[in-house]
Amino acid sequence: MPGNLLDPVPSNRYYSAQVYHAAIPMTTDKTIFGLRFRSNERPQPSLEELRSFLDSPKTEDKGKLHRDDLAAYRDLLKAVESFDHSHQADFRDRRLYAVLGHSHLVKPTLKLSVEQHKCHMHALSSLDQKKPIAFIKSAEKEIARLNQKKKDEAGRQERMLGMVEERKRDLNALKKRLLALAEELRHTIAYINDNLAKIEKLSVKSIVILVGDQISKKKEDDLIEGIKTQFKERLREALPQGTITPEQLASTKE
Repeated sequence: MPGNLLDPVPSNRYYSAQVYHAAIPMTTDKTIFGLRFRSNERPQPSLEELRSFLDSPKTEDKGKLHRDDLAAYRDLLKAVESFDHSHQADFRDRRLYAVLGHSHLVKPTLKLSVEQHKCHMHALSSLDQKKPIAFIKSAEKEIARLNQKKKDEAGRQERMLGMVEERKRDLNALKKRLLALAEELRHTIAYINDNLAKIEKLSVKSIVILVGDQISKKKEDDLIEGIKTQFKERLREALPQGTITPEQLASTKE
C-alpha cells in the first residue's frame, strides 16, 4: 500500500498509465517526481527517524500527530491503490483515476518529500543556539573575574575554560547543522515546486488538446445537424407534389 512510508513505489497501471482521448495519445511524463539530483544526504533522517517524527504528537495541536497533516493525501494514495486492484469501478471512477495517473499529482514520492520537509522544519526549529551563547558570555565574564594567582580560583578558571571550549564546539556543530538543514530545505522546496510546475504545464497542455477536440466534435455535430435540416427542408418541398419518387428522394440527398 503506497500510503505506508516504507512500502516500495508500486509498478502498476496507475503509475504507468497512458490516457487516450479521441485517438490522441497523451503519454505520461515519467520525469515528474522522479529522482532527486540535488539533495544533501547528511541531514536526511533515516526511515526509522522519519517514522518516529511522524508518530510524535504536535505541540501546537493537542491530540494530533505530525502524520495527521497528510491524512487526506495518504487516504487518496490508498484510494488510488484500491482502485488499481478493483475490477468493479464505474466509468466516472475510471476516468477520475486515469486523470490523476496522467497528472502525476498523487505519488508516494511527493508525500515522502513533504514528510521530509516537515521533519527538517521541526529539526530546524528545535536547534537552540541561545543557551550555549549565553553560557559562553557568562563564563568568560567569570573567568575574567577570577585571580589566576590563587590556587582554588586558578583551578576553577581552568575548568571553566574547558567548558567554554566545549560549548564553542557544540555551537559550531549547531551552526553547521543549521546550514545543512537550510540547504536541504531549499533543495526540497525547489524539487516540489519544479515538479508541480511540470504538472501544471502537462495539465494545461492536456486541457488544450481536450478542449480543441471538443470544439472539433461540436463543429462536426453542427455540420451533421445542418445536413439533416437541409435534407428535411428539401423533403418537405417535395411532399406537396404527391408521392415521392425514388428520383426525388435521391435529389434531396445530393
